[in-house]
Amino acid sequence: MHIATHGEPNQLIFINNKEEVAPVYPQRISNYLKRNNRKEIKLEFVFFTACHSTIHAQSAAQHIYYSIGMNTSVPDDAIILFVETFYELFFNDFSIEDAFDDACSMLKFQEAETYKIPQLYVNTELIAEKKGSYEKHHEHNSQIIYIEQKK
Repeated sequence: MHIATHGEPNQLIFINNKEEVAPVYPQRISNYLKRNNRKEIKLEFVFFTACHSTIHAQSAAQHIYYSIGMNTSVPDDAIILFVETFYELFFNDFSIEDAFDDACSMLKFQEAETYKIPQLYVNTELIAEKKGSYEKHHEHNSQIIYIEQKK
């Protein structure tokens, strides 16, 4: 799932069917994923390309394998470069973690400090339940946050 919208600290900004601003808070997305992610088709990944969306990504990661969010405001040219690079790699058989790591490297090369904005949350417990185990591959990247929750 890819959510592209505007964000402010602690909320995403959507427009409802009455053309009114409708803020969405992290718990709402978390509750949606918790409620709807038990069906036959399991959502594994959510990508938030909104400013200040790491709190949403972190909340979503409690119920899915991977989520990406932005830890502050992000310039349009930087997010476009990051998204294009990430999806080009992902759709060419890179793992989510490898595509994320390489997209961050592209930002570092092209956009200087903006490479620190994206954050990837990895729910190692859910992945291990699916695959039987999970091995961290990018512990050197401080932008990849491994979540090891206990039930």
